[in-house]
Amino acid sequence: MHESKKESYCETSDERYRRYKKAYDRLFTYWQSKLEDIYDYCLPGRNTWNTPTEGASKTVDIFDDTAVQGVQNFATNSLTFLMPPFKQFMSLGISTIAKKQKNLSDGLIQQIEESLDDQMATLFEYLNQSGYANAFHEAFQDLAAGTGVIIINEGDDNRPFSFASVPIPEIAFEEGPSGRLENFWRTRKYSTRQIKRLWSMAVLPEELESLYKNRPDEEIEIVEGVIYYPQNDEDSCYFYYVSDVKSKKDLYSDFRSYSPFLGFRYSKLAGEVMGRGPAFFAIDYIRILNLLVEYDLRGAKFDAFPTYLVPSTQIINPNTATFEPGSIIPIDAQFAGEKAPIQPLPGNPNKNDSQLRMEYYQSLIREIFASDPLPSPDEQKNSTATEANIRYKEWIRKNSSSVSRLQDELIMPLFEVLLKILRKKALIKDVQIMNHTFEIKVNGSVVKLVYDSPILDSQKSDELSRLDQYMARATQWFGQYGVLATNYWELPNFSAERLNLSMELIPTPADVKAMLTKIFQQMTQPPPAAQPGQQPGAPQGQNQLQMALQNAGGQ
Repeated sequence: MHESKKESYCETSDERYRRYKKAYDRLFTYWQSKLEDIYDYCLPGRNTWNTPTEGASKTVDIFDDTAVQGVQNFATNSLTFLMPPFKQFMSLGISTIAKKQKNLSDGLIQQIEESLDDQMATLFEYLNQSGYANAFHEAFQDLAAGTGVIIINEGDDNRPFSFASVPIPEIAFEEGPSGRLENFWRTRKYSTRQIKRLWSMAVLPEELESLYKNRPDEEIEIVEGVIYYPQNDEDSCYFYYVSDVKSKKDLYSDFRSYSPFLGFRYSKLAGEVMGRGPAFFAIDYIRILNLLVEYDLRGAKFDAFPTYLVPSTQIINPNTATFEPGSIIPIDAQFAGEKAPIQPLPGNPNKNDSQLRMEYYQSLIREIFASDPLPSPDEQKNSTATEANIRYKEWIRKNSSSVSRLQDELIMPLFEVLLKILRKKALIKDVQIMNHTFEIKVNGSVVKLVYDSPILDSQKSDELSRLDQYMARATQWFGQYGVLATNYWELPNFSAERLNLSMELIPTPADVKAMLTKIFQQMTQPPPAAQPGQQPGAPQGQNQLQMALQNAGGQ
C-alpha cells in the first residue's frame, strides 16, 4: 500500500509580500548609504543603487584606482583559487567511516570511486559549457563588498544549467537557523513581453494581459522569490514564485527540491544578515587615499599653470575671489614693495611626504584585498611550480576564515543544486542528496560521501609533505629498511587520493600487496642447477631488504 503524498505548503501572497518587504526595507534602511559609498569608490561599474542613466560616466569622483583594481584582483583570485575554469575543483569520495564498514571491500571501494570520478567528470563537462566563470567573477566583485548572489537557471539536456549574477541593489534575503542565507527576493522591472519569454507558463491577470496585447514593451515591477518550507517533502521544500509588486498576484509558481538562488558572504558580524568584505574594511583608507591623490593632482595643476601675485592697488574680496591655476592675484603694492616683480604663488614644498603617504595607503589597501598573491607576468616566466604552490597556500592562509565560509555557503550548496538538476534530467543517476548529504547506494546499502575542494587540497598537500618527512626520518633510523615503517602497499592509494588522481589508474592495496609478494618470491627462488661441465651461475640470492619485504607482504 503506497503512502499518499502530503500536500505542499506555502504562505499566502500577502504573507509572502510582507516578508519580502521587511527584508527589502532592512537592506535599504541599514545598509544602503554604506554600500553606496563602497560601490562609488570600489565598484563603479556595478553601482545600480540609483537609477542609472545609460552611458553615464561612473568614475568622475575617483582619483585613484587602487581600490577598483583591488576589487578586480580579489574577484579574479577568488575565481582562480576556488573555482578555476576548465579544472575539476571539487570531487566526491567515500567517507572514512563508510570505508570501515565490513561490507565494503577494497575492490568495491575502488569501483565506487571510479564511478564517482566518471560522474564528477560529467558534471564538470556540463559546468564548463555553461560559462559559469563570467557570472561568478561578477558575483565575487560584489563579495568584495560583503555579499555575492548567483541565480541558477535550469536549461535543456544539452546545457542543463546557466548562471547569472544578481546585483545587490536588486536582492533581499533572510537567514535561516543554520546561518546560511535561505530565502531570497529579487526586484526588477520587466516588460510583459519579457515575462512571457522568461516564464512561458506564466498566467497574467486581466490588467496585465491587456497591457501585453496593447503595450507589450511597457515595464512593470516584478518580485522573483524563493522561500524554504522544511515541513514539505524533500522534493518540494522550496517554493519559487514570480509576483507583480503592484497587485501582489502570482504570475508563476512551483515547488522545487532546490533554491535557484545562492547567496554567500565573505564574513559577517553577529546579529547581521548582510556580509562584510575587504572593501567594507578598507573604505576609510580608500577615502583618505582618494582625497590625497585629488589634492596632489590639484597641486600638480598649480605647478603647471602657476598663480601669479601682481602688485596692485585693487582690494580683494576674500568671499568672492577664486584662486585657480593660471590666475592673477592682485596684492597690496606696499606689501609687495614698490619694484616687486610679478611672482608665482609659493607651492607645496613637501611633495615627497605626500607621495610617501599615498604609497602607504595604496600598499595597505592592496594588502586588505590580498591583491598580489601571484607574481607579475614578468616574474612568472621564471617562477617554479613550488613557488606558485607556496603563493597559493599563502592566499588560502590569508583568507582561511572566509574560504571556510565560502565552502559552506557557496561550494557545497552549488554542487547540491547542480547534482539535483542533473538527476532530474537523468544525466547522473548514482549519486543522490538527502538532507544536504551526498549518498550512493551499493548492494542495497547507502554509503555516505564526502567532498573535496581547494582548501582541502591544500590540507592534503600538507599531508603528503609530512609523509615525505616521515619517510626521510624512517630512512635515517632504519636505512634501506625504512619503507617497512609503513604499510607500503597502502602508499599508492594514499598518495593518489591526495593528488586527486583518477582511481582507474591505481591498483587496490590488496593488488599492490599481491604483486609485490609475487615479485619478491620470484627474486628469492634458488638459481637452477648447473649443467655438467658448466660453472655454476652466480647465486640469485636475496638481500635482507627483499626478504623483509616478502615477510611483511605475506603477513
